[in-house]
Amino acid sequence: MKKPVFALLALLLCILSSSKAQLNKPAIFANFPSSINLDESAIRLAFQNSNGQSVNIPLAQNFTFSGKVISNVQKYHNLRILIIQSNQWQNTLLQLAQTSHADQLVSFSGRIINPDAADGYEIKKQSTGSYIMKKTQTDKIFEPCNIQ
Repeated sequence: MKKPVFALLALLLCILSSSKAQLNKPAIFANFPSSINLDESAIRLAFQNSNGQSVNIPLAQNFTFSGKVISNVQKYHNLRILIIQSNQWQNTLLQLAQTSHADQLVSFSGRIINPDAADGYEIKKQSTGSYIMKKTQTDKIFEPCNIQ
């Protein structure tokens, strides 16, 4: 089930990336901490937004993701994917997944990524049940996308 989500995300990154890979990519989140506790209610409310809608998602006390919803789709009966393109950081996407489990519980995961940046965030649930954004080094993960 994760393969279609990541394939869609990789395709979107390639489409949004209009420039060739750079050797020294900027760390666009350098002024933010490596770990940020998230507001689960803000994540939950984000899924109520429609395609084309401008949004401000207050993920944490000092971190609001602003942009335009480019996709909000129910991929499967238990999986909804939301993608927001940032209006603050060019080519940056917030991708959130809402998974409904057999026990009626809902969980969230996601990423903030930019193919032209050296860093990003992974959004995941901790063992305590709270959500966190953990900084990642995307320049070491993504291969250059040279689709022409």
